[in-house]
Amino acid sequence: MHDLNDAKYRLKAFLLRNHVHYQGTDNWSIKHLRWLTQIILPHPAQQIALQEMIQTISERMARVTRIDNELTHEIKTWRYYPVVKAIQAMRGIRLLVAAGVIAELGDLNRFDHPSKLMSYLGLIPSEHSSGNSRRLGAITKCGNHRARRLLVEGHIAIGILLKSLLKCSKGKKVSVKKSLILLGKHN
Repeated sequence: MHDLNDAKYRLKAFLLRNHVHYQGTDNWSIKHLRWLTQIILPHPAQQIALQEMIQTISERMARVTRIDNELTHEIKTWRYYPVVKAIQAMRGIRLLVAAGVIAELGDLNRFDHPSKLMSYLGLIPSEHSSGNSRRLGAITKCGNHRARRLLVEGHIAIGILLKSLLKCSKGKKVSVKKSLILLGKHN
């Protein structure tokens, strides 16, 4: 995934250096990808570089899709699949994020209390105490950073989705049921 994002950043920087700007709003959509293939740059070397960057992004997008499909298939035969299904009940957590979290955590029975799991993830607040005063600070970030990152990214994604849903429905009366249906299509 990082390779794909790096390739996208390189292409965007290349286009900015050549004063080529996309007028649409939805980057990396089918419309945007079609627009990329229609760009004609003044120098043949620039055009070759552009075509190679587009080809790299297409290959990496196909690779991500292929790996996601393989993982989705394999996860369903995994012994921790019921736990993965249960974790998906949390808002913003999809199948691959849930599988990644469980792969990082292993058997959850080793945590005899939820606070121990939160401590392992580094999601407990830091504490600054002296005498009778006690101040809680930011999360400690000690523990398994990969599992914490997956959980945080899943929740950030759902937050972004909710903001865009609210922006789309601004000024319109949208029922809670319709909002949940729209949210379900993206989650």
